[in-house]
Amino acid sequence: MPKQECRMDDHLAILSEISMRYAIGCGGTFDFVSNRIKRMLKSYEL
Repeated sequence: MPKQECRMDDHLAILSEISMRYAIGCGGTFDFVSNRIKRMLKSYEL
C-alpha cells in the first residue's frame, strides 16, 4: 500500500473526530504536473 494511503488509514480516528469525511491522496499528481516525474508507460497503465 502506498505511503499516503497508509498515513490516511493510520489517522482515520483523528480525521473522524474533526468530522472529515474524505481524504484524497494526490501527491503523485503534483509531481507529474510540475514535471518532476514522467508519465507512466502506456504498457503499465490500467
